[in-house]
Amino acid sequence: MLRWLHSAVGCGGIRLVAMVTMLTAVFLVSAPLAMAQEHAGGEASLILPDLGQVDFLGINGRTLLMAGLFVCVLGLIFGMMTYLRVK
Repeated sequence: MLRWLHSAVGCGGIRLVAMVTMLTAVFLVSAPLAMAQEHAGGEASLILPDLGQVDFLGINGRTLLMAGLFVCVLGLIFGMMTYLRVK
């Protein structure tokens, strides 16, 4: 697993020092560039439609959302019952 480390130290440690120096230099150069980029958009600036005004395949969006949440609650109850039986 540490074969590369032993071979680097066997060569006087020059390889190890060069590799660590190169990785440090790459990190120090690339980190500020990555942080300097500003993002104009993102999830926080999304505008969501009113689900009461939208239909999906003829079903009101709010009704579809509530049906999905109901299925999630049923899954939670099923999971808890299964957990308690196994326990």
